[in-house]
Amino acid sequence: MYITKEYEKHIITDVYNEGYRYLKILSGQVSPLLIEQILDEYKELHLKLYVGMVSVEGISKWTHLAFQHLVKRYPSRLEVYYQASLPGNHSNIYYWENPLILGIDHKIFVGSASFTLNSFYHRKELMIMEHSSADEIFSNLDVINCTSSNVSKQINIHQNPENELIVSHYDNKLDMLNLSTDEATKYEVEYIDIPLLYEVEIHL
Repeated sequence: MYITKEYEKHIITDVYNEGYRYLKILSGQVSPLLIEQILDEYKELHLKLYVGMVSVEGISKWTHLAFQHLVKRYPSRLEVYYQASLPGNHSNIYYWENPLILGIDHKIFVGSASFTLNSFYHRKELMIMEHSSADEIFSNLDVINCTSSNVSKQINIHQNPENELIVSHYDNKLDMLNLSTDEATKYEVEYIDIPLLYEVEIHL
């Protein structure tokens, strides 16, 4: 099965409606905005996300804080991990496991679509669906939890602009950016500047 459009429908919606609830994603890049949208829409979905290119590209401070905020917001439904060692991992694998209905196989989608707004809604991608297991792939990853106290020692958290926010014709509620004063103080955030569509500031 080749998927060249409607990626959310084929990769998320249709499988969720079949009774699957546990999704592991290995993706070179991951969008916090897409995480929020998907978890808000699919209320019983449990996500484990592995961001594969962080060891090479680092991660922007905005994205890192957004991941931490989302994990705190969905503590029982979301885990986010960063690839900690070189080389980076540019695979895009969507692995549905542990379906609620007995007798249903695991499902895997592999291809060019990363778990980002740009890939899911604005680019031409190609995905293929298979029925197999990807346990070995995920068990061999060298990762660190985004909430680990040692994350800043192993991962380059930089101040560069967040390219994922540069998207066209997309409207998204940025509820996750309502960081409390305590959170902002903890992470020494002076402001969060959202280009094009939103601009949110947090003053200390």
